[in-house]
Amino acid sequence: MTPEHLRLWRAEQAADAARRLADRREAAGGSGVSWSGLAADRFPHRTPEALAMDAARRLAALELWRESRSGRLLAAMRQAERAIEAVRACVSRGLAGNDARCGLAIGELDHAAASARAAMDATPCGAVSDGNVQ
Repeated sequence: MTPEHLRLWRAEQAADAARRLADRREAAGGSGVSWSGLAADRFPHRTPEALAMDAARRLAALELWRESRSGRLLAAMRQAERAIEAVRACVSRGLAGNDARCGLAIGELDHAAASARAAMDATPCGAVSDGNVQ
């Protein structure tokens, strides 16, 4: 199991635990009126295997989105934001523009810009999404 799959599996476990807690609270609150049919339906608990399958489905969807134009563009923007923060840190520390750390940050910013252009080049003019624009 990859670290990302493990993270998503733990998120599924946490969501399931929260649903179980809400279900118990709802059941306790409706216990006095359950005779009249007003009690909420019980939450169907998922097995560990179902949680793992749901996490795997989420991971597959996430990986598919990351390969989309929007995913690639936003990844490039995140990379650019990190590079910009590194340049700001260089400036705030009084480092010269020819300092190796500043140069690396500028190089990362150039790389992010190239990645963003590559993501946009695959997109028709004016469109940012992968879907049909009407």
